[in-house]
Amino acid sequence: MNIKSKITDELKEEVALLLKQERNLVVKERLTYISMYVNGITKRDIANMVGRTKETVGTWINKYFKDGIEAIADNKMVVEINTAGIRKKVNEIYPSINLLEMLKEYNIDITFGSDAHSPNQVGFYLKEAIKIAKNIGFKEAVYFENREKFKVKL
Repeated sequence: MNIKSKITDELKEEVALLLKQERNLVVKERLTYISMYVNGITKRDIANMVGRTKETVGTWINKYFKDGIEAIADNKMVVEINTAGIRKKVNEIYPSINLLEMLKEYNIDITFGSDAHSPNQVGFYLKEAIKIAKNIGFKEAVYFENREKFKVKL
């Protein structure tokens, strides 16, 4: 699961419905920020727009995604660290550092991708992504051959 790049229309609709139905003003405020995020606005930009810190906005977003992360762990899924965001306006890898830290807490396996659309994009920023993963505490990654999972040390 690549949280930022795989946000679906269904997720956007779910957040919009929750926002419409919510009566608690504090919860509604937080859902507004989550809605902004799933619609492509960065945490930094949300924080600037609403006068909150990026960390505060990140905390609210992470709480929303926590159930999803627990489901990933329970189902022994693998999360891709994807560098395509470096080439885009967001200018960061997916998922965010905060979410990668949460994945590490749950011992979720990682793999790497670059969403290459041309040969020169294959492995784009791979060394930097590995460095980030190591800094978070990941010691290995996985890759697949014929649907079989193999581990490799970072």
